[in-house]
Amino acid sequence: MRPDARRWLLPLLAFLYLFPFPYFPAIRSPNEGCRLYEARAIVDDGTFAVDRQLERYGPMGDLSIFRGHYYSTKAPGISLAGAGVYAVLKAFAGQRPERVSNGVLLYFLRALLCSVPTLLLAWALRRRLWAWTGDGLAADAIVLAYGLGSLAYTYGILYFSHQACAVLLCGSFLLVERAREEDRLAPAAWAGLCAGAAVLVEYTAALAALPLGLYALFALRRRIQGTLAFGLASLPPQLGLLLYHKVCFGGFFDNGYKHNVNPLYQSWHERGFMGMSLPTLHGLVGSFLDPARGLFVFSPFLVLGPIGLFLLDRRPERRAPTRLLWTMLGLYALFTASMVYESWGWTVGPRHLTPLAALLVLPAGVALAEARKRGPRALGLAAGLCLASITITSLATAVYPHFPEPFTNGFFELTLPLLFAGFLPPNALSLLFGLGAWSWLLYFAALALALGWIGWRLTPDGQSRGLALATLSAFFLVLGVAGRGDSPQKQSMLRFVEQSYHAPDQVAGRQ
Repeated sequence: MRPDARRWLLPLLAFLYLFPFPYFPAIRSPNEGCRLYEARAIVDDGTFAVDRQLERYGPMGDLSIFRGHYYSTKAPGISLAGAGVYAVLKAFAGQRPERVSNGVLLYFLRALLCSVPTLLLAWALRRRLWAWTGDGLAADAIVLAYGLGSLAYTYGILYFSHQACAVLLCGSFLLVERAREEDRLAPAAWAGLCAGAAVLVEYTAALAALPLGLYALFALRRRIQGTLAFGLASLPPQLGLLLYHKVCFGGFFDNGYKHNVNPLYQSWHERGFMGMSLPTLHGLVGSFLDPARGLFVFSPFLVLGPIGLFLLDRRPERRAPTRLLWTMLGLYALFTASMVYESWGWTVGPRHLTPLAALLVLPAGVALAEARKRGPRALGLAAGLCLASITITSLATAVYPHFPEPFTNGFFELTLPLLFAGFLPPNALSLLFGLGAWSWLLYFAALALALGWIGWRLTPDGQSRGLALATLSAFFLVLGVAGRGDSPQKQSMLRFVEQSYHAPDQVAGRQ
């Protein structure tokens, strides 16, 4: 069956992904910058070492040092892909790197390697949601909630690895499901390639890649052939990762985190295994419920995910994938509870749970479809959670998606003060065509359209609409008082953030 013909949905998402460009050169975002430097180094210098880029463009964080050379600490997958993007831009610029500013390069890296893959995943999830829910309205509402109200949005418009990893892992799951349903080996092989590539993009993807391989072994009809197809296809990117380690850090199993130049980060990663030790209640509760960055705070609609898993458990034809998704939920909860909680960095939401958000989309859609059957109360509550998710995550992401650690309630302590004071970052139109801040009206109109459609079309009667608005209001009333508190450190950081809006882009570097 095919989704309802709401042809405006994916173009609307595309606009909302490609329009904002929250770029702040003053903060030198290390997670993006180290990858941007590495992409430039591969093309300009023919090496993974970023020494010359540091000379040209200034200092950067998230670096390792080995045998006198500086490297990115991160898994190299998205940097390698970024080198391809940069090579094309450099060719259009007459092979002159100084003509490709860091700002323009970063926009295309974000758009082509994070935003576009996320839109493709939204298209694939939309089709699968229709099959699992049989409810086009619920499917499309969840696609909007996921696309605009989850970690997918924040890390789908930033040059981080988290959303690219989520796309690959969730894509691998969808491909294994296709192989299981159609009894074909080709989708199993593509699933393996995606899982292997996810590890090349982000080390923590191994947490989900292994269960995906075991799922192929136990769920496919041709178990041995399917698992071999999955496993063999996953090898090239993994072997490439080992070779990268050998070239940069002297050993196949040595990575950049073992040679971090930042003593604080090094101390975090030395705790337990790569920053993971025994799980703590503080880490678990904080990752899901902390007003500073909790998953269910910034994406409350995802609480529908576990509810949907309980519903799917009752359907024999969905029991196999449901068990896998339960396993993924448990593993990611254990993972986030075992991390050094202070090591999240300047983030909106718990960034390492970005793949989990993608994997909870399908059961969340099932729960929303069931709420539509249960009546106005259940539907109003679920719709309100979707509206709250889109509102908080979209605004936080578009205004300033780097919440400094001192803020214990970043949305009310940072996002809203900046927005009400008129602070808005660049966007695609201002970057490429020099248009003024008024062009942000287009963004807010498109965002209002998405919210209005959920608030009006998903809820068909006055009672469900009233409950949706009441849920939205109650959510922000509770969040408005949770974790807030003034301090000199917060005031100082707010002033720094405001100043970062006006810092010049050192586009020419230091040639």
